[in-house]
Parts: sequence; C-alpha cells; structure tokens
Amino acid sequence: MQRQWITTILAAALCTTAAMAQELKATIPFDFSASQKQMPAGTYTVSRMPGSGGSFVAVFRNVVTRKSAAVLAASELDRNESAGRTAKLVFACTSGKCALAEMHAPGITNARRFVTPAPMAGEREHLVSVAFRSPRTGSGF
Repeated sequence: MQRQWITTILAAALCTTAAMAQELKATIPFDFSASQKQMPAGTYTVSRMPGSGGSFVAVFRNVVTRKSAAVLAASELDRNESAGRTAKLVFACTSGKCALAEMHAPGITNARRFVTPAPMAGEREHLVSVAFRSPRTGSGF
C-alpha cells in the first residue's frame, strides 16, 4: 500500500513538472474573449491542459488576477499555413472587441485555430498578433 502511495505521488509530481515545462507567457495589451469568456488585458501564462487526449485545450491564466479560461481548439492550420511562424497568439478584432483566433507555439507541429464570433453586418475584422515571451522552462508544447 505504501509503495502505491509513493508511485501516485511521483506520478503527480512528474505531471506537475511536465505541465510547468510547457508554460508560455504573453502580455496581451487589450481585453479579449477566449471560449466566450471575457478576459482583461494583462500578462498570461498559457499551457496545454494535461489529459486532454487527442483534443488540444489551451489554458490561459492571468498572472495577477488568476482568472483563467480553458479554450478548445476548433482545428489545426495545415503545415503550409503554420510553417516558419513565430510563437504568437492571433486575435480577430472588430469594433474594439477581440477574440482569440489562433495559437502558434513552439513544439506543436501545426498551429491551432479557435472559434471566433462572426463580425456583425458592416463590421470589418482585422487580425492582431501578440508574441509569446521566452518560455520560463522547457521548449513549449
């Protein structure tokens, strides 16, 4: 029984270490929505949710407010679209409102695309990129 507890504790420690190794940081200078959740401007850590199986779920956590959102990727960008891209977040913005649209991160083969609200009639959408800072540890996702 004691051996089982030790194995469980070691597994939890390894999962925590792996999650920390996959953490990126970005300062987003505007309010935005991610998975229909409003997030304030600020510095965010971004990590891949462990245990999400074949799905890609990114977790955004504001380093000051600790407010977070888990965002499920809708699709992958194909290799040609994501090749050679720098590590960044891309937001689709209309009328002063921005929503997470894409994530290009080191260590993932293809960038990920997220669902964004459709622009209202007469609105023009523009894309805004925010670069990731160097990861604290590890090499990304």
